[in-house]
Amino acid sequence: HPISLTERKWSIVISTPDKIISGLISPLSWDYFLNTSVAVLVIVSTFFIIVYQMIQSNRELQHEIAERKLTEEELQKIRRELEQRVDERTSEIKSANEQLMVEIAERERQQEELLEASNLESIGRLATGIAHEINNPLTNASLGMQILKNRLKDNSMYDSIYEKLVSIEKNMDRASNIAQELLQFSRQKVSEFSSLFINDLITSAITLMEFKFKGIEIHENLSQVPSVNGDLVKLEQVLINILSNSVEAMPDGGDIFISTSLVNKEVVVEISDTGVGIPEEDISMVFEPFFRTKDVGKGTGLGLAICYNIIKQHNGTIALSGVVGKGTTVTITLPVGGEHE
Repeated sequence: HPISLTERKWSIVISTPDKIISGLISPLSWDYFLNTSVAVLVIVSTFFIIVYQMIQSNRELQHEIAERKLTEEELQKIRRELEQRVDERTSEIKSANEQLMVEIAERERQQEELLEASNLESIGRLATGIAHEINNPLTNASLGMQILKNRLKDNSMYDSIYEKLVSIEKNMDRASNIAQELLQFSRQKVSEFSSLFINDLITSAITLMEFKFKGIEIHENLSQVPSVNGDLVKLEQVLINILSNSVEAMPDGGDIFISTSLVNKEVVVEISDTGVGIPEEDISMVFEPFFRTKDVGKGTGLGLAICYNIIKQHNGTIALSGVVGKGTTVTITLPVGGEHE
């Protein structure tokens, strides 16, 4: 409030919670106060504006960071989805490729089987013709041989001739056996399948071959295995053929090991010997018709080929392995309760 209008002085009272400050200010002081107040107000206002702008900038920055973080998460999500799709597609392509390879292998196997069947059929027809052509003259020659032997056997003057006739007869019998094997190989006999136990067949085959096991010891390790569906006569023939080969491979005696087991719903039969073995380069050809590793004059090369065809008819497999000088192992697998061709 003014004290004196003539002196233009003003009284100012500043009140605080603790005390009251009063005094007089002149117009000059008042102008300075106003200017100073304005300056302070401008500074404070500028400060608050700057602070406000900083707050706004910080909010915008936080918002931008949040948006960028969201965008990065979306990009990562999209990348993961793309990677998953690529992996799934790669897996599908790999699976399709594997399936294609299996189909190609199956088709190649079928083509090989068709070619093999065609070759075997041609060989069978040829073998049948040869067997009949051999059997006819052999039958006549055998009859003539028996007549000559009967006339000469009681005459000591012709003992040397008689011995030669006996030798000739043995060779004729061998030729007749070869002809019979050719017919057996070519003849498509209808199989009679029934449920049977392979252990019983093994025992029967050993009994039939017992007279040949001179100096040979048989070791049996027959497990309790399920029955198989098969032709008793043909499967027994397979076992006899394999055992005969083992006996012939051990002229000085040895051991034959026979075992049965159940593996993956298949009955497995293993027959091993301690004979002369077989060269590795010959193993892939042992089941081919007329292939043989025996000396000339021994065997026809049809035994294992016949075994192969019989096991194939039973939807089984037969494989051979061996080492020269250590022996041979034949492995046969037959499906349990099995299907057959």
